[in-house]
Parts: sequence; C-alpha cells; structure tokens
Amino acid sequence: GSSSPWSVVERAALRLLLLERASTLCLWRTDFTNALKALSGMIQCVQQGLVSRCSYSAQVSSLLLESACTLHLAISAYLNRAGDVQGAQKHLEEAMKHAVRPSNVLYVTLLQAVSLLDTDTGIGSATGGVEEGGGARQKGQELLRQAETLMNAPSFEGDLTWANATLLFLKAQCIVMEAGDSETPLLSQAKELLERCLLASDQGLGDVQLHIKSLVLLSDTLLILGNSAEAREYLGRAHKRVMLMGDECLELRVLRGLERCYVRMPHQALIAKASLKVKNSRERSIQGKIELARAVPDHRACVEWHLVE
Repeated sequence: GSSSPWSVVERAALRLLLLERASTLCLWRTDFTNALKALSGMIQCVQQGLVSRCSYSAQVSSLLLESACTLHLAISAYLNRAGDVQGAQKHLEEAMKHAVRPSNVLYVTLLQAVSLLDTDTGIGSATGGVEEGGGARQKGQELLRQAETLMNAPSFEGDLTWANATLLFLKAQCIVMEAGDSETPLLSQAKELLERCLLASDQGLGDVQLHIKSLVLLSDTLLILGNSAEAREYLGRAHKRVMLMGDECLELRVLRGLERCYVRMPHQALIAKASLKVKNSRERSIQGKIELARAVPDHRACVEWHLVE
C-alpha cells in the first residue's frame, strides 16, 4: 500500500535527491538562505523517513548510510561556499564514514583533496611560509595518491571521467602552488595537465565549475610564464561561462584572476582599477548573503548535524 514502510523509504530517498539538487542550484545562485531550507528538508528526510525504518531490512540500512553520505556532502558544499572551510572538512570526514561503495569512497577522497589543495589565493600562495598551508598540502597530496590507488584497482567499477579531470586539475594546482612566483620547468607540465583537464570537461563532463577553475589556474600558470596576453584570453573565456551560470562565488575567482593579470600587464592601470571595483562589490554582496544565512536557525542545525540512529 501507499503507506507501507518501503514506500515511505522510497519517497524519502527520492525527496532527498531532489532537495540535494535544489541545494546545489541555490548555491550556484549564491542563494544561501534557500540552500539552507533545502538542507533542512534533507535532514528531515533522513531522520524521519529513513532512520526510524532502518530495522526493516539491510537494504534500508544501506540506503540510510548512502543518504547520510549525500547529506554530509551537501552540507560540506554549503559550508565551503559560506567560507567555513574547517566545518566543510569535518562534514567530508563524516561523509567518508558513511561511504559504502568504492565509487563513493573515491568521490569523497577527491573532494577532501580539493578542500585542502584548491586554494583561491592564486599566484604566490606558496610563498607565505605558513606551516599549516604546507601541512594541508602534504595531506592533500596523500589523498591524491589514495585516489589514484582506488582508480587503478582492477575491481573498481564506475565512470572515471570526473575523477580523472579532477586529478589533472589538482596535480596542476600543486605544481603552481609550489612554483610560487618563480618560473620552473614544471610549469609547462602544469599547463599540459590543465589543457587535458579542459579537453575532458569540454567533452561532455558537465562540471562547469571544474572547467572555470581550470581556466583561471591556466591563466595563472601563463602569467608566471610571462604570457599575460594569452592569460587574459583564458580569463575572458572563463568570465563568459561564469556569467551564463550566474554564479557569484565562481565569478569572484575569475575577477581575482583578472586582477592578478591586469597588475602584470603594461598600460592597464585604469582597467585594473575598474576590475578591482567590481571584485570588491561582489565580495561585499557575497559576504552580506553569508551573514544573513548564518543568522538563520537552520544554519546551526546543518553545521551540527550528524546521523542519530
């Protein structure tokens, strides 16, 4: 019947996935408040639709674990965007505890590596001499090695397109971070890795965020190599894509890249000033939205959520 335990579980699982998509779309639109509403709905699905029924069968128990993993990943994505990187990393650790299938383990491992290695500080980020940054980089590189081991396992089943592209991006990110502002022979290797990543994301990968991040990192690489005109060209491509998406957080990454680019280009002082004005305006806008979301009770509920069986 419509109210049988299994139908309730199925409805909760389906609603969870729909709300997860809604949360992702809200984050793309920098709509933190509605992203929180979707996350709050996901928590209800897990706690009310699944937890109370996990004793019915091993199948429901397994579905509960997968759903908890999905929810932790969604909360992590929200916190990452809201500037709480440590909170996001804690939820990734929790997601790993509930990752049942090898494909889930690989996905979470790569997201953990992204969280540690994908800095948005751009050129010169390795020159700060912050010990914590070095520790994060080592941990991130260890996670990359773990991801490669998982991907190369003969028993692994699943599409590796996204994983391969993400791996290329992160390996290039490591090279650029270690190069700092100095030109090294390895930068040509970073350029090649990013070109391969862009090719993969152009061939129907569907991860627009990864594509835009790769364009910005490629422009940074070209800047260090002294090719500011080509760097500016790639940033132009990234800006067009990001404007179509309407993603303010991702646009901010492009604007920071443009700022670094104009500073190095001759006779671009006026454009640099105008670009900086737009960047500062975006930063204020995003910060205002983050502060509004943090004042909502759902924010704390999401930050503190963990599976209670």
